[in-house]
Amino acid sequence: MAEILFALSLLLFLATRLVGLERFPIFFFCDEAVQTVKASELLENHGRSAQGEILPTYFDNGGVYNLSIGAYAQVPPTLLAGHSVFATRATQVILLLPAMAAAGLILRDFLGLRFWWIGVLLLSAAPAWFLHTRIAFELMLATGAYIGFLYFYLRYRTGRTWSILPAALCAALTFYGYNAFQPVLAVTGAALLLVDARHHWKERRAFWVAIPVLLVCALPYLRFVRAHPQSVQERLRGLNSYWVDPALSTGQKWTRFAAEYAAGFSPSYWFGTDETRELIRHQMKGYPYLFLPVLPLALAGAVLCAVRIRSPGPRTMWIALLAAPVGCALVHPGVTRAMILVVVASMLAAIALDSLLALAARRAPEAWVGGLVFLGFAGLHGWMLTDSLLNSPWWFSDYGMFGLQYGAKQVFGEVRAQRVRHPGCDVYVSPVWANDPDDLLLFFCPGDPKIALRNIDYYGASRQDLTPEAIQVLTADEWNRTRENPKFEVVRKETMIPLPDGHPGFYFARLRYSSRFDALLEEERRDRRRLIEEEVVLGGESVCSAHPRFDLGTVANLFDGDWGTLVRTDQVNPAVVELHFDRPHRIRGFLLSLSTSGFDAAVRLRVDPEDGSPGVWSEGTFAGQPADPLIQIDTASDRPVRAVRLEILMVGAPEDMDVHLREMTPIWDDRRVSSRD
Repeated sequence: MAEILFALSLLLFLATRLVGLERFPIFFFCDEAVQTVKASELLENHGRSAQGEILPTYFDNGGVYNLSIGAYAQVPPTLLAGHSVFATRATQVILLLPAMAAAGLILRDFLGLRFWWIGVLLLSAAPAWFLHTRIAFELMLATGAYIGFLYFYLRYRTGRTWSILPAALCAALTFYGYNAFQPVLAVTGAALLLVDARHHWKERRAFWVAIPVLLVCALPYLRFVRAHPQSVQERLRGLNSYWVDPALSTGQKWTRFAAEYAAGFSPSYWFGTDETRELIRHQMKGYPYLFLPVLPLALAGAVLCAVRIRSPGPRTMWIALLAAPVGCALVHPGVTRAMILVVVASMLAAIALDSLLALAARRAPEAWVGGLVFLGFAGLHGWMLTDSLLNSPWWFSDYGMFGLQYGAKQVFGEVRAQRVRHPGCDVYVSPVWANDPDDLLLFFCPGDPKIALRNIDYYGASRQDLTPEAIQVLTADEWNRTRENPKFEVVRKETMIPLPDGHPGFYFARLRYSSRFDALLEEERRDRRRLIEEEVVLGGESVCSAHPRFDLGTVANLFDGDWGTLVRTDQVNPAVVELHFDRPHRIRGFLLSLSTSGFDAAVRLRVDPEDGSPGVWSEGTFAGQPADPLIQIDTASDRPVRAVRLEILMVGAPEDMDVHLREMTPIWDDRRVSSRD
């Protein structure tokens, strides 16, 4: 009977994931599309990446190398079905099926559960798992590989010696599958190596065979690190991790790590329904990540494992529990970075629930107890599936960039339709509503040179090839701004795509410039470059600063010691920052943190001596820097100064490009000097 309920539980998982897979979630995210796009590149380039690397370890994903096994997993469905939303998502579901089975088998074979199949149902019904198994995020494949690692390791630990080899392969897939799980795997592996040292020595023949297998699995990573030695630092910096903040001491970093690690177990995060806990596209409205009854059950399961800690199964569960939040603790708690905790909590809850069901089976036939429990979970799954398919379009009202990013399938579907109706027409799609829309374009409209990404600001910043023969795809906000902007004239509106709530979402229209465009543009350029004066606190001293208009951040962010804050000029290149001191200072230079966007940076620094003599310039060009370089520019004078001027130019970039700045840290010689110095 247990095997039948186990098979039915797996079928229930499959059915509630594959039904309506294109309809929920209502968005199709760039991180889903990019895996199929990279699979296509691999096929087209005969096993090479777009950069020419043979069987790359990681693929470039928006300037960051963080995509691996997901792209390879999409190769077969891409060959068979092309670029299909259903095929992309269904591939992940099918690959997760063995992991779901492994979770149940762990509970049966190594924890001795009577109702071991209940673990499959508890995990499948967890809202965080329910949602993310329907999204083709690579992290879910890595989570499944981690479950496989635990299963095969426990087989090895309980006498099936050569299971250590598939355990090693699953560990490698976990490692490559998701960067946030690398610390989790390292902690898990180190703990198992230590606590099971006696068993490893006993099975040393198989153990020593596994070591070269792991070394072979590590070769692609070593190749990658050799080619991209700064990749780990760049990933952490891109996530604004405190771990790479030079302003924090080692002790402060470990203190922060402990706090973030503890926060990873927060009951209010996992069992609450506060919508501010996470980006809404990672939530099901009104649902916690784990249903509240799981909390006491998981705690009870943890206690039962502690009582049986001398057995390999319970001990391994405790190790996995303690390791689960390590990856997210390097940044901050998040459901994707801590998905392993969802798995462990569900399995611990199954241990306690099994004890309760065993008590119930004393008063009723076991088949009746198991059947009723399965029907209850089947009803819960059916209710969640029905609710998500019918109501999720209206769960949240933020469909844009910082919300659901709804519209990929709808917008590009209409773009293809317009290209059929108007074969010679160019179509330009605004990219402002989605992360990495290039991947969405390549997914839905591969190989069409007459479709490109451009937003209305591209046309408003300088005179471009804006003609009524081309169709512009604008968000509703851009459409409203364009109609009110005297620079443009609307020739014709082609169609409108509504949002799920009925409000306008995207407009397809033909535009042209107005006769006043050039005069208005010149007026805007003068206004943007005009320096704005405001006070800023620098080293406890109030200093008068001058800078062009920023459209992101404030001048205080440049001197706050926080390398995660960002300042962006409003279409002004070079960026200019002046500082005027009330008292003279000796300054040896500045330490600058920039975001270069792939351009070389040319920096000029002028210091104005206090005696009124002409300013002294120094300059330097910084080529071939990483995406977020830390560079130093020194002064050409050691005299006390009353003012400094910094100019940061992105070489080769247009003069209306936004310049991104993070920090400007003065390098003081003497903090202050008297006027007689």
